[in-house]
Order: sequence, then C-alpha cells, then structure tokens
Amino acid sequence: MRRPGKLSALLTSLTMTAASSVVAVGMMVANPTPAMAWENGLARTPPMGFNNWNFTHCNSTFNETTIRRVADAFVSLGLRDVGYTYVNIDDCWALPQRNA
Repeated sequence: MRRPGKLSALLTSLTMTAASSVVAVGMMVANPTPAMAWENGLARTPPMGFNNWNFTHCNSTFNETTIRRVADAFVSLGLRDVGYTYVNIDDCWALPQRNA
C-alpha cells in the first residue's frame, strides 16, 4: 500500500483550510449582523458641519465675518439641504483679547 507523500498531505491540508475559510467568510458576508441602534431618529448621520479650528487656528482671520461667510456658503452651495447644519465655534472663543 502506497502512503501519500508529505507534499500531497500538505496540499490536501492547505486546500481544506482554504475551502473552510471561503465558506466562513461567505457566511459572514451573506448574513451580516445589523448594528445595534435605537430607532428614535437621532444621529442618522455623523455630525456634519464646519469647525473653525481647522480653518483659522485662532489667527487674525477668525472673526464674525468669517463665521457668517461660512454659514452663507453652506446655504448657497446647498450643503444645508444635504445635512450640513453646524457651524461650530470650537476654539478661539476664550482668547484673552477679543472684541465680543
């Protein structure tokens, strides 16, 4: 009786491992688990808006005019209508010298 060689055994083992992996991945993709979430209408999208720190870094361009222009741009570009609703004053509001 002829015994299978080491190469044949290795190929069989690799083939079985690959086949098992394909089946396992296929089952995960075909039956994804839905995310746990409350159906209360909140946070349907991530917060979408403008954050002044990334734009001004508290330099001299940070002022009321800049913030108003950003808000106006949201409206004129149609961003408000697709969910961009926030113009946040994230930083610079606590500067030691300010005029507001």
